[in-house]
Amino acid sequence: MEENFRPINRIRIKKVVISGSMKFWDEIQKAASRESMSGNIVLVPWKHPDDIELTDEQRLIYNEEHYQRIDMADEMLVVNPNGYIGQSTTNEITYAVKRGIPIRYTDIFVATPTKEVIGRSIVTEEFVQKIYDRIDEFLRENPFISIVTLIGSGRHADLFRVIKNDLTRRGVMVLTPAIFNFHDPSKLTADEHLYLDSIHRMKMAFSDHILVVNPDGHIGQNTADEIKWAEDHHKPISYMRETGSSQEVNNGNES
Repeated sequence: MEENFRPINRIRIKKVVISGSMKFWDEIQKAASRESMSGNIVLVPWKHPDDIELTDEQRLIYNEEHYQRIDMADEMLVVNPNGYIGQSTTNEITYAVKRGIPIRYTDIFVATPTKEVIGRSIVTEEFVQKIYDRIDEFLRENPFISIVTLIGSGRHADLFRVIKNDLTRRGVMVLTPAIFNFHDPSKLTADEHLYLDSIHRMKMAFSDHILVVNPDGHIGQNTADEIKWAEDHHKPISYMRETGSSQEVNNGNES
């Protein structure tokens, strides 16, 4: 009776782990299908049914399962439509970078924006290159940084995303204002704004460094208050565009 054996000289198939927000589950499934069709073994996060509420213990196990998938992977694919990367995915990217796992993104905007609206300006390739050059300089100046909080005007929300994604793929954990998660911040109450400000202060306290996103040199009153808080708490501060002093403040709306 003939026995079936696997071929001795087998081809090693690449294992790709997929990370991304569960709100992009359909995109994650499509990405998994494309990777499988390309001949890769695909490690996909588990999505629990919407009608089931996980306990804290189950969430811990769920998270640990995915980190072990990352451990097994040869490569990570981040599903990030429109450049979106949430905090959980940011943590997973940081973990993968520190383990030396190569990372790809489904949205190329992360690495190569050419002409996008950032804040209230049309951004050219030259401008974007200056942003990346400044990030390179920032990392050379702070080679041991691991956690950074971004602060600045909400009118630069898209630029925050560019900076966050670039730093994240280099192994830095990046914390950003929670208010950017709200579609229409104008509908928030005064108490809710105070609560979000408090959360942002906690992020700053948790960070090694503060990076001020002020590409046009503008520093509004809210950002000036955050800079003052960081100075009072002895947090190192860097600027995307040096102002010479935290006192150079433009009064007015930061939105």
